[in-house]
Amino acid sequence: MRISVLAFPLVLVLLLSGCEQTEDEDLSNAPEIPPSSTFVMDFGSFPGGGQSDHPPLIPVKGQQTYTQVHFNHAAFFVGFWNLAIAVNMIIPVAAYSTALQQTPEQQDDGSWHWTYDFGAANQQYTARLECLVDEAGFNWDMHISQDQTIDQYLWFRGWSNLTLSEGTWTLNRSPEEPEPYIGIEWQRTPATDLREIRYTNIIPGDPANGGYIWHGIVAEPAYDAFYDIYGVEEDRLLETEWNRATQVGRVRDEVFFEDSDWRCWDEALQDVDCP
Repeated sequence: MRISVLAFPLVLVLLLSGCEQTEDEDLSNAPEIPPSSTFVMDFGSFPGGGQSDHPPLIPVKGQQTYTQVHFNHAAFFVGFWNLAIAVNMIIPVAAYSTALQQTPEQQDDGSWHWTYDFGAANQQYTARLECLVDEAGFNWDMHISQDQTIDQYLWFRGWSNLTLSEGTWTLNRSPEEPEPYIGIEWQRTPATDLREIRYTNIIPGDPANGGYIWHGIVAEPAYDAFYDIYGVEEDRLLETEWNRATQVGRVRDEVFFEDSDWRCWDEALQDVDCP
């Protein structure tokens, strides 16, 4: 069971209205976009960048002779999600990353808009990120356009609390397939690197709906990072934990290993007995 990284109360934010403000003052009251770690899962933090000296194939009992079965087993599934997310989220990730570098403008209704051009997959797009602030937090909508082919498509929307310590995002698949695709839940402790983010399959009617990958950086001395991967169709949970400094880690998969024991690897990603 994971321990929430949230450990402080909600802070109230006073919203200024009904008075004249200079442009600089207006910008000083602009909402802050949640950091990219709340939207983009960090797959690069996995040991060896998810690579090893052997192909990251699913090991088959009795047929593997190399000694990185434990690490490779974890790396295969992390790599599978990495590829799937990278392919299907190129445009929204580029839009979000670019938004962090932009300056917003406040609208007559009190909302804030970030409007800008960005590139993704060798194509050019126009984005408009909208934020409406209320007493509960920030409400975000990302609209994306491209010439005459995409017109203000709501690619994703989200909510974050006033301290930017927790929130959600809901992504639609694409303008061609405008259905819910991935639900993102995140939480973080500002001013530290402690954070958690979970991607869940929310495609309506999809056999894998409800499957997820959950990544976190936690305050645990032995293993300070983890990925949990759950598959609905097999009712299968794969748990991976590792130490970011030493690369030492462990994996647990009751379906593959046929027990609930952890399997460990050392600094060289080689199989070892767990302590």
